[in-house]
Amino acid sequence: ADSLHNALVLEYSTKFEMSNSSLAKLTKTSVVFPTSVHESIDRFNALRIISAFFFGEISIIPQSLLALTNWCENNKNLIQTRILMDPEFLAKFTLCVDDRIHQWLQQCCTAKMITDTEIR
Repeated sequence: ADSLHNALVLEYSTKFEMSNSSLAKLTKTSVVFPTSVHESIDRFNALRIISAFFFGEISIIPQSLLALTNWCENNKNLIQTRILMDPEFLAKFTLCVDDRIHQWLQQCCTAKMITDTEIR
């Protein structure tokens, strides 16, 4: 998980043009990935609630996170099997979800309407 953590720090420091030490000083947080299916579901639920606060409950991001949470709930055994096959699976999965949300938010910054973004 250290190599994945380092990759995540590198990605975020590159996106925001900050050094690793600047990023650490500014946020005073560490990146913690979920370690179980339940932690992932809790994280996606929390992210859904936060996004609903900013974008409204029927917006794309909260609705997508609700669908993702439901999918995770319904496929716990499948996810658990993937974790056994790849101990970094949850970290990779979380990073993919975070990155896709980030990409969409970047598109929203320049779009006049939601139809101008890749996800509708």
